[in-house]
Amino acid sequence: MLSSAVTTALLAATLTPLAAVPAHADLAGRGPVDPQNGYPMWYSDGSVKLQLCYTAELNCLATPPNPGPVSYPDNFPDESFWFAAEASGGNLRLYEAALEAAHANEAVIPGDQMGFARLRFRLVNLDPGKDYTITHPYGVHVVTAGDDGTVFETIDEGACEPAPDDPCDWDRVGAAFLGDYKVGTTASFLRQVNAPAGTLGDPTTDAPVTGAPSGNNFVTVTGPNVGGDGIDTLTVDTFAIQGVIFDGVDGAPSTPDLAAASDSGRSSTDNITNAATPTFTGTVPGESTSAATVELMVDGAAAPAASAAAVDGAYSIQLPTALEPGVHKVQARTANPAYTVDPVTGEPTDPSVPQYLTSQTLSFTVDTAAPAASVVAPFPSNPSLDNTPTLNFTANEAGARFECQLLPSNSTWDPSCASPKTWDAQVNGNYVFNVRATDVAGNVGEAASHSFRIGPADTIAPSVPARTPAAEATEVGLDSNVTANFSEDVVGVSDSTFTLKDAAGTAVPATVTYDQASGKATLVPAANLAPGTVYTATLTGGASAIRDTADLPLATTSWSFTAAAAPTVTARTPATDTTDVAIGGNISATFSKTVTGVSGTTFVLKDPAGTTIPAAVSYDATTR
Repeated sequence: MLSSAVTTALLAATLTPLAAVPAHADLAGRGPVDPQNGYPMWYSDGSVKLQLCYTAELNCLATPPNPGPVSYPDNFPDESFWFAAEASGGNLRLYEAALEAAHANEAVIPGDQMGFARLRFRLVNLDPGKDYTITHPYGVHVVTAGDDGTVFETIDEGACEPAPDDPCDWDRVGAAFLGDYKVGTTASFLRQVNAPAGTLGDPTTDAPVTGAPSGNNFVTVTGPNVGGDGIDTLTVDTFAIQGVIFDGVDGAPSTPDLAAASDSGRSSTDNITNAATPTFTGTVPGESTSAATVELMVDGAAAPAASAAAVDGAYSIQLPTALEPGVHKVQARTANPAYTVDPVTGEPTDPSVPQYLTSQTLSFTVDTAAPAASVVAPFPSNPSLDNTPTLNFTANEAGARFECQLLPSNSTWDPSCASPKTWDAQVNGNYVFNVRATDVAGNVGEAASHSFRIGPADTIAPSVPARTPAAEATEVGLDSNVTANFSEDVVGVSDSTFTLKDAAGTAVPATVTYDQASGKATLVPAANLAPGTVYTATLTGGASAIRDTADLPLATTSWSFTAAAAPTVTARTPATDTTDVAIGGNISATFSKTVTGVSGTTFVLKDPAGTTIPAAVSYDATTR
């Protein structure tokens, strides 16, 4: 790379024009900086705008390092191009003219965005120390072959050195390539003859070109033996061109961005979400105070998927209908104030004026499927004499991360778990290893388990050292759950092995759960217990029922308890049908047990007409 002191402008001073070219109607320019990646959306040579190209689907020279949607900085190339022209043939191994985006330290780091204009020449098999003249689309350059008979020369101009308080001067970058080529003219982009629609050419195919500002749509090298022995001229007249025409509209909303809350998972910038109805945010140019209606167009549909008014120049819109898992595309659009319709014909007044101002496209992925973790071989022996067990595991999604635990000794989930996982020294006993996976979208899968024993074989069956309510308990709360604590980790706990029945033997509908970490099973009745009713809870053991991890069955056990009876009124004053009650007397009621809920709406006094008598109500829990 040559110092910027060598040249003052890539196409204006260093490379002398060979012929005048017609002045363009417009001066060269650039688009606004894209908030998605920090680079200008486009550069123009006055006749066409070229967007920054960095995706495989656009056939770009540089693409993200990983599969999936583009995101900055997580999945973005360290260099990319607005424009690139390359030619090669014979001893000309490479001619390159490019307008390039890069990073100051060759790593994708926000704030390090930079750009420059580039010319590069590579020649081989030359006569050492001889001069060679390169005539090319952007001027003439004289180079000298090195001692090894090669030329490898790169000229970068307009390069900036970004700093936190001094971002890249993007106008300078563009001017280095698109600055005045000659007074009244602007350097232009090369384009292939019969270029594919929407582009200036195909970067994978060499083809003839037009548009050279010098008038030279070729590269010619002259000098001793450049074309071979006794041949002093070499010409290449086909080029591979990358140049994707900008498809956005100036004044359109910014490219939609997944709101932070919707961009789930380990990265908030990778455009992968487990939200099927994500929210998108963005801005609307020129709408700082007034509101514009922004519409989101999803996957090329003719009708908007959602719309909302921008507030202070910003929009936030959630999709109302769930998207299917997979890759989707979204654009934002607003009505174009310049679009008008002839009131007589109903046709557009100017067909060239679009009805909507439409943003560029955001690609994003909806992933709602949780990854499945599996414990895989080799497994610890069972039982094992190795008290530092090693477990291996995997998941069905690439890039998934794992959490694991070893019960009962390490109940806290370890978020840094990686296969193989070796645990520290454990005491003799039964263990359960659990592992679960989380994918890049933030979906958390169910835990996979593997049971084993350290030490001598297990010969002791599980038991139930604690339970609630206790056996023969009375006055059990009507909203009570039933629990059982096992002496060791067990399997087989379900709503068919942990049941509750009333005095008539009718099963009580309930939900049953089991917590491995605490060894507790919990039965939650679907409704309150019936007052005064005797209930029987049963834990069923067996080879296919409740058993420990060594398959030793629990001895089936049952216990009974009585739900609390409903309270009654045991005394009241005045007594029922009492006459001649004192005018200033109070009314009281005494309950059979402590109650709650006594208030001015549950204890009332009414006259013969049914009118409530205003009164103060109190309750003494001691006297009931």
